[in-house]
Amino acid sequence: MRAETWWWAETTGPITERAEDGPLWVEVTATPAGLEVDPGDGAPVVSCPSGGTPYNFGASYYDQIGGSDCVHVYQQISPAYTVTVTLRWELTWVSGGPVTGAGSLPSAMTTMTFALPVGELQSVVSR
Repeated sequence: MRAETWWWAETTGPITERAEDGPLWVEVTATPAGLEVDPGDGAPVVSCPSGGTPYNFGASYYDQIGGSDCVHVYQQISPAYTVTVTLRWELTWVSGGPVTGAGSLPSAMTTMTFALPVGELQSVVSR
């Protein structure tokens, strides 16, 4: 609570699949084109055109504040916010063999919903 929660896509590069039937072939390439996160607490959706920046677990939290375009700060604790993450993919295709061509396809979405507990840590200074 009241600390940055970072979001990022693990897949940052394009994924290409190829199918062949005799001399004909087609390749479809899916390229990540943005991440959207509904944090589940009533706040606006967080839009992350770059797909977010991975959090460096080996570095200090304080050294990384403001280091990503894909963060949300929860203001209240909850046993389970319902978070929805959507990764948008740009799709292109190319074919070869006796019939050739290339083009774009409509964007595709991959969506995942999960429960995220948000708690609060408190420190006590004693003398």
